[in-house]
Amino acid sequence: MKHRSVGCSMILSMGVNNKMCKECATLKHNSGRSLSKPTKEVSLNSLKHKRESYMNREELLAKLDQERKSKKNAKRREETLRMKLQSEFQKFSIEDDRDFRIIFDAVSSDITDKWKDQEDMMILWDSQRKALQSKGPSGRRWHPKVIRVCLSTWTRSPKAYETLRKSGMLILPSGRLLKMYKNSVSQKAGFNDDVLEWMVAEAKKTLGPEGYDGGIIFDEMQIQEDLQLQHEGDETKLIGLVDLGDESDHMKTVIAGIDKAQIASHVLQMVFLGNSGFRFPFAHFPTHEVDAPSLYIVFWQAVKWLKRGGFHALYACCDGGQANRSFIRMHFKEKDPIKEQFTTRNLVTREPFVFFMDPWHNFKKLRNGIEKSSVSDRSTRYLKLGDGHILWSTWKAAYHFDQNTHSLPIHQRLKPEHLDLTPALRMRNHLATDLLDKTMLYLMTAYQHHISISGASAGHLENVKAAAEFLTHTSTMVETFSDPRRFVSVTDERLMANDRCLEWLLQWERNVKESNPQLNSAAVNRMLLSDKTRFDLCSMLVGFKQIVKISLDRHVRASVSALRTNSNLVENIFCQQRGMNGQNDNPRYTQYGPAINAICLGQTTVTSKNNTGYIDQLPFFKPGRLCPK
Repeated sequence: MKHRSVGCSMILSMGVNNKMCKECATLKHNSGRSLSKPTKEVSLNSLKHKRESYMNREELLAKLDQERKSKKNAKRREETLRMKLQSEFQKFSIEDDRDFRIIFDAVSSDITDKWKDQEDMMILWDSQRKALQSKGPSGRRWHPKVIRVCLSTWTRSPKAYETLRKSGMLILPSGRLLKMYKNSVSQKAGFNDDVLEWMVAEAKKTLGPEGYDGGIIFDEMQIQEDLQLQHEGDETKLIGLVDLGDESDHMKTVIAGIDKAQIASHVLQMVFLGNSGFRFPFAHFPTHEVDAPSLYIVFWQAVKWLKRGGFHALYACCDGGQANRSFIRMHFKEKDPIKEQFTTRNLVTREPFVFFMDPWHNFKKLRNGIEKSSVSDRSTRYLKLGDGHILWSTWKAAYHFDQNTHSLPIHQRLKPEHLDLTPALRMRNHLATDLLDKTMLYLMTAYQHHISISGASAGHLENVKAAAEFLTHTSTMVETFSDPRRFVSVTDERLMANDRCLEWLLQWERNVKESNPQLNSAAVNRMLLSDKTRFDLCSMLVGFKQIVKISLDRHVRASVSALRTNSNLVENIFCQQRGMNGQNDNPRYTQYGPAINAICLGQTTVTSKNNTGYIDQLPFFKPGRLCPK
């Protein structure tokens, strides 16, 4: 093509090539760019990298049309590949299904011969074989033991279970199915028949006749004050109000003269603990710090309700709260509970019934009593024993002596947090027992020998002697209730040692009162442990002996464990509740009930200290119909 600008400044002959002026050269260059302009299709491809905010309306419409075509083409390719794969799989199954079945059956028969004594292994193998042969997830049926193990794993860590399930190494039930099993039992306030049916089913798997005897352990936990609406079918209920049953509500109405609703601030949890180790949380109630009369009604309803399932409550175990102590005194009226050996009549069966205070709370109270004891006039205690005084400073002095004198301390577990207590540290059981056990007694004896030869004052020496005498008896109590060996006879030497501790405790009280007749009652009480602590210790020492006696009278094969008989079971439930609903806050009552099922399914119904198979101990309950909730 020839190019000649209107502003051309040169005239050349036709035979001259590649010669042109500047204006003509510019025209030729610009004409070439316009002729090589991209087509509409190419310009659409360039829109992929152009921001929408910079596009005009035509460009936006063009890009939208292009994306629609791309999506349609992708779906067409996907459908083509799917049909191709399905045809290949169908061809594979038709040709090779018979051969694979023969191979699998041969392996199965070989494994059956090798694992014929391993029932659980055979159940797993058989479940995997049936799952592989099923047409889909809806056609799979699972053995109860498989569901039991999967439920236990899933409730502890759903993410870990899903990781194992999606790994492809095993075919396992879905989380949705496990959730239906978990929610098959409704955890409502009060006594539920479904819970009793579940409890009876678990007991039948492992318990003998003596295993149905035990006690009721109860305690309260603080929850968030909150009201929520809960839909059940066509009904809508208000959850979060105090609910201790109709009898308790009627009694409060008669006393107060008005019928009023109150938002729950605590939850009362009841757990049955059998003598053979069977444990089951069977009821919980939303409360506002339950009082003794309400507790009286609810407790004996629980005893009667358990009897329907064949469980016999022989004792009650609780901590030393004021309401619990008043509840116990209600059964003795004007009588002395110590002289009655903390034993009354069961209102349901008219058999002997024992009240027993939790040992670990008592050990913390003993430690707290020592901590409050000092020579200061502002201290609430100035414990006197013999010619000396039991002082917190004596424990500190023994600790510093141990740390500064020996390259390897006598009491290796003793740390500064044992002596510099905070409200949180005061709740730790081992920080109390470490200051009251045999090792502490050995350290105090060594410290007493050290100061006797180093010329310490007579007063300080008498104080260390008093501390050593005190530890002689507290270490015996700690050792007895920490001993895993079971009690099978009322003549057990450990019970005799408890009797000596009880006699020492009562004699200490008599000596202080007789040796200080000139002092008023307040001054005398300052020299002793508090009345509440002495009451709780007597209940612990006398009550446990009565529990052993009554249990052995009912069944020759019965035995009782002091290590298990305490409130730690309920405290563990409370810790798991906080862990499931946020460690830094207490749960709402609407969260408390569903979490109980997860706690039951996530642990065994009996402790590991027995010869029952582990899988058989895992809780599992299959009602007539599974309902997702």
